[in-house]
Amino acid sequence: MKKAALFVTVLLACALLLSACTMAPRPVEEGLLPTSEAVMTEPAQDPDITEPDAGDTNRPGMILPCLLLNASGNVTLGNAPRAEESQIWFSDTVDPEAEKELTAYFLGEEYTGVYRSSRFGYYYTCNIDYYGGGGKPEFGVRSDNGELVFINLKGQDFYDAQAKLPELDDPDSASKELACEFVGNLVDTAGYECSLIESRRWDRYGDGSDVCTYYTYRFDRMMGDYRTADFVWVEVTSKGGLACLRIGTPAVYETMLDHEDELASIDVEGSVRTALDGIEVKNGELSDNFTVTDKLLVLTPGGERAVMLTVEAEAVLDSEPASAGFVMLMYLSL
Repeated sequence: MKKAALFVTVLLACALLLSACTMAPRPVEEGLLPTSEAVMTEPAQDPDITEPDAGDTNRPGMILPCLLLNASGNVTLGNAPRAEESQIWFSDTVDPEAEKELTAYFLGEEYTGVYRSSRFGYYYTCNIDYYGGGGKPEFGVRSDNGELVFINLKGQDFYDAQAKLPELDDPDSASKELACEFVGNLVDTAGYECSLIESRRWDRYGDGSDVCTYYTYRFDRMMGDYRTADFVWVEVTSKGGLACLRIGTPAVYETMLDHEDELASIDVEGSVRTALDGIEVKNGELSDNFTVTDKLLVLTPGGERAVMLTVEAEAVLDSEPASAGFVMLMYLSL
């Protein structure tokens, strides 16, 4: 059994955005403890990451293998080369050794939750154990060191507190300032690219008596035109509340340093086209038209450098024009 007392220190000496917490998508994870304490600290690098052997430098225009992780849309696949990680990532499991109950400390507040499940997130190199939920705050901690990397404060108490607060002046602009101020206590935001991922207005009761807007911002540490799994994702409200936070994996950026030129020389589209040609679609066919919508630098569970590619492809499925989505893993030889 994992130690029942794991402390996660979170260097967030700013009780600034704390007064209220809004509803947000899925929570962020951080270090926790069973009936002990967990405090949020500055994101730490992944421990025990295997440094890949240096391979041959990628040649300009080099085509690299892309293996399938996931597919979406009404596509029925036949033979398709799949990455081993597809058996690890994206699936929920139950870890019999996970603490049955944990207490997390975040921004001076204490949160206790019952263990729910574990998930091997694609931007982590270990399982994240999730606690709480069911109308109450939920949080996630790394299974290897107890670090808190996710917390979702949205719950009954949070919504009630938000309902009593006035709207910020010019909330669209103020929400970004709020997000930058908060994340600035974790990382140097000057080295990150901030993007508004979602803005949604929520009418709690459907009668206009309790309405609030939730803004989701992602702070990406970029390497050329690649995102890295070294990111911070935060959700704030139009009333000044912090609703949700997730922290990525700083070690990814560090292991990619000094390889920006090699990354820029890879023929990503050519690599994807070759991969799509090798995918069998039983209920139709893929066209030659596709778009790579995201390129995320990650480390595999084995510590290998790779790029997670999100691809949208035009297709004819069941005799109708359609689209198919694919998530692929392109292994790097850096």
